[in-house]
Formats: sequence, structure tokens, C-alpha cells
Amino acid sequence: MARPRLVALIAGTSGAKLYSMGLNILALALTARWLGPDGRGMLATLTTWVNTAAMLASLSLGSVAMQRLAGCRDSARFGDVFHALLRFAWILAICAWGVMALLWLARGSALFGNAPAWALALACLMLPCLVWEGYANALLTTIERLRVFNLSLVTGRSLMLLGLLCLAVLDGVTLAGVLAVSVLAQCWIAGYSFPTLRAWARQHQAAGASTAEGRALLHGGMRLHLNTVGTLALNMAGTLLIANMLGAREAGFFQLAQQLMTVLLVIPQSASLVIYGRQGELGPDGVWPLQRKMLLGVVALTAIAGLAMAMSAHIWLPWVAGPGYEPAIPLLLAMLPILVMLSFSSMMASQWIGRGFFLTASLLTVLVGLVNLLASSVWIPEFGMMGAVYAQLLALLVAVFTNSSMALWCELKSRRLRAESGK
Repeated sequence: MARPRLVALIAGTSGAKLYSMGLNILALALTARWLGPDGRGMLATLTTWVNTAAMLASLSLGSVAMQRLAGCRDSARFGDVFHALLRFAWILAICAWGVMALLWLARGSALFGNAPAWALALACLMLPCLVWEGYANALLTTIERLRVFNLSLVTGRSLMLLGLLCLAVLDGVTLAGVLAVSVLAQCWIAGYSFPTLRAWARQHQAAGASTAEGRALLHGGMRLHLNTVGTLALNMAGTLLIANMLGAREAGFFQLAQQLMTVLLVIPQSASLVIYGRQGELGPDGVWPLQRKMLLGVVALTAIAGLAMAMSAHIWLPWVAGPGYEPAIPLLLAMLPILVMLSFSSMMASQWIGRGFFLTASLLTVLVGLVNLLASSVWIPEFGMMGAVYAQLLALLVAVFTNSSMALWCELKSRRLRAESGK
């Protein structure tokens, strides 16, 4: 792939993600103003529950599908994988609906921010769309149709904002209205790519889902899905423990700093999507020379952007978040090494997935999450909010060591293959 096209793909994907994230932040501000603290609290609780349920229900089958299609995306296997994922999306969403219903029956509305039953039911309509969105994005990445992925994000988030503005004009901004707009926008995002994927599946002579392919996806998902558990422990433990040990105010400062730094992970995540796409054609060994060249540049770019954000936070943060958020400023600077290490991990993820090291990757991620959880529980009472930062730094050092070992192994294997081929 020519370098200008590569840069254009990364820039386009980063732009789409940033645009989507920007509209989400704008929607958050508008709904907070229109619904008030109680209504916004219900909305946040419901959407968090639904997103978590969709993440856990997906069984990480999208990532497994990318590994199954690495180097053979143009074969009939694509159609088998497509139809298997389509069926899994509905089956797993129905299972998630059942779990949510059982939680409601067992704990009542208190577990869901005191939202009424109809609000939970309406929010749960997003579940199959959220599960399929993850699968569709994985398939689009494999066949290098990132432009479709980008357009689905841009148009879907734009429709969501337009719907909210229509509600405001019609003087109908209620919890039901906002949830309905969210459901419609999510359906659009999930369905936008369906014609492209179905056409690709038909082109590659797939008549229906292969039972064997479905079993292979499920087997890989069972090994890889622990990765999701570890990721949740790494990303959520700090905020939850701070809220429990120090109070909600401090948790808000920490979460704000964490979310602002996470915005910059759009750069390595977008580059990683491009790598996944090339891996679908070349395989993990074939794509490594390109990945090695991109690795240092992407991590360095992310670090420079993070440093600029942290050093200028005293200027822009009071204007963006309002007065009273000054304690988040030193956290931003302290989180810079975390950003760099997460960037490196994001860029290396495709090698673990592409080579089928599902269980190994999952166990390592769980280990990282447990280190963060245990260190946070010890250091937060002693060091306050900075204890959570120190804990995440310690945990990510484990991830850096394992990813560096993988990078060294990939490089040595690449050199051996080149020597054997005489190049």
C-alpha cells in the first residue's frame, strides 16, 4: 500500500472517530442541560448498562473473525463467517435481553438508576445493533472498507444530534425521546455497512453459515473473551475505587482526565485498524514490516499530542469543563506515560489476534487488570487520586514487557523468513 494512501486511511479513520467523539460530548452536554441531573443520571446508567451488556455478550467474536480471515478474506470462508456472525448477533442479544430482565426482576429499578421498566426495555433495543456493529466493523476492517466504517460513524452520530435538536424544537426533550433517538441512530450505524458486507459475502460464493465455522468462532471467543474482562478491570477499576474510597467528586476529576487522554488513543486505534485490514490480505508475518515502520511514528505522535494537551490544560480545561476542575490538570500530565504505553499496546494487538494467541492474550490482559485492581486498592488510600495513576502505570509495565517480547519475536521471525526466501 502506497504511503499517501496509508496516511489518508489513518487520517480518515481518526477524523471519523474524533468527529463521532465530539458529537457524543456535545450530545452529553445538551442532554445534561435538557434532562436535568436526575434524567441525565438515568440515561447515563441505562446506556452504560446496555453498552457493558453488549460488550460482554459479543464474546469478542469480531476479533476472532479477523484472525479466521487473515490471509484468506477473498475465499468462501468470508461468507461463512459473515452468516455465522449474523446469527450469533441475534442469539447473543436475546441472551443479553434475558439477563437484563432477570437483573430487573432480582434487584428492581435501583440497579438501573431508578429508571422505569419501559425505559430499560427501550434502551435494550440497542443491544443487537451494538453487538452487530462490533462484528461489522471487524469484517469491514478485514476487507479494507474503512471508508464505509467511517461514513457509518459520521452519518450515525450526525443523525443522533439532528434528532436531539428536533426534539428541542418540538419541545419534546424527554428521557423517552432521547432513548428513541439513540436507538434509531444505533440502528443506522449498525445497518449502514450491511449491504457492503452482504455483497462481499455473495461475491465469494457463500450460501449460508457453516456450522464448523460457527463452532470455530465460538471456541476462539471463549479463549479471547477474558481479554474483555481484563480490559474492564484496567479501565474502570481506578474510577470505581476512587468513588468508593475518596468520594464521587474525586472520581469525577480522575475520570475526566482519563477520558481526555483516551481521546488521543484515536491515533493508534485508527492505525491499528489499517494494520488489521492489511493483515487480512498479507497475514501477520506479511504485514509485520509495515507495522514495524508505523509503530514508532504512531507512538511518538500520540506522545507529542498528549504532552501538548497536558502542558496546555491550565488554559483550555477551565473553559471546556468549567471552574472547579483544576485538580484534574496534574493528573493529565501524570497520565502521559499511560497514554504512551496504551498506544504501544494498541499497535501490537493485531499480532496477538492475527496469530491466534487468544488465550495467551486474554490471560495477560487479565493479569494486567488484576495488578491494577490490587495496586489501586492499596495505593489510593495512601496517595489519593495519584494512587490510581501509579497502579495503572505498574500494571501497564507488564503489558509493555509482553508486547515488547512479541515485537522482538515477530522481528526475528521476519528476518528468518527473509533469509530463507533470499530477499
